[in-house]
Amino acid sequence: MSRTVATIVGPLLMVTGLIAQAVNGTEKLVTVCDIIAAPDEYSGKTVALLGRADCSSNLNDTSCFLAEDQCPHPLVTHGHRWPAKIWIEGVHGDEFSPQLSGEQLVVNESAVSEKLVLIRRSTKLGFHKEMVSGTDDKKPKWANLKDEWGIAYGMLVFHPKLKPRDNCSGRDEGCGRWNETPLMLVVRQDLNNFTTFPDEKYQPQTKQ
Repeated sequence: MSRTVATIVGPLLMVTGLIAQAVNGTEKLVTVCDIIAAPDEYSGKTVALLGRADCSSNLNDTSCFLAEDQCPHPLVTHGHRWPAKIWIEGVHGDEFSPQLSGEQLVVNESAVSEKLVLIRRSTKLGFHKEMVSGTDDKKPKWANLKDEWGIAYGMLVFHPKLKPRDNCSGRDEGCGRWNETPLMLVVRQDLNNFTTFPDEKYQPQTKQ
């Protein structure tokens, strides 16, 4: 299903310069661990990103990351090992990032299936709590929902002066970016360029 992610303008305005200076590359399907292993290589490029969708929701909005449990080449700066998570930043149109692609996400199913074979070896799907709307006169309530995989299509942003929050003041450049994750993927929310799906959708085919 497509998700509407929370739009937080402040952090995006602060990195507009980083986006403008970056050179866009060819779009391709990559995993969170692919990005974590070489953030400088991917920063400023448009990619389709695959990972476990770690989202928190209420009745007003949804905030999401794409994540993996373990990566063979973790990102470490100033002795701090960053989580293998990438913040999803939703924007409407190209008002804050003119370089952002206006294309819609097109899922390459064979590529997704191949990548998931690798991701499943180290990343598991469990359950998470999410606020769901009530039926009839019933009030909204928290429900335990099964985790899903997610694909987001957009531009990656990485701050070269990345620092953990406990190793800098709040005014330091790159401090605690983004929501305590090392990278951000800016997606066109108006184009529904973030979608989630259950594990059953891309299961390996068994030979008869």
